[in-house]
Amino acid sequence: MGIKAKRFYFDIEIEGEIIQDNEGVEARSLEQVLADARSVVSEMTGQLDDADLNTDSVLIVRDEAGATVGHIYFEDVQERVAVASRAR
Repeated sequence: MGIKAKRFYFDIEIEGEIIQDNEGVEARSLEQVLADARSVVSEMTGQLDDADLNTDSVLIVRDEAGATVGHIYFEDVQERVAVASRAR
């Protein structure tokens, strides 16, 4: 019997407005869902021009009960993407 997957939700806060995720994703651990959240933000920052990106934006990770279990700041992920791009 393995670990049961739990449902987590990725809300996005941009300029004080929250876009709520009503579908969610399943993950077996908090570590897994936070890694997934970082990947989502990395993809989003890669698809946007710098002018379109609000670095104050944050992805808020909620659990099944609605409790906030993590924050992924776009600015932090954007800096990592920029460093990785320069390293190539």
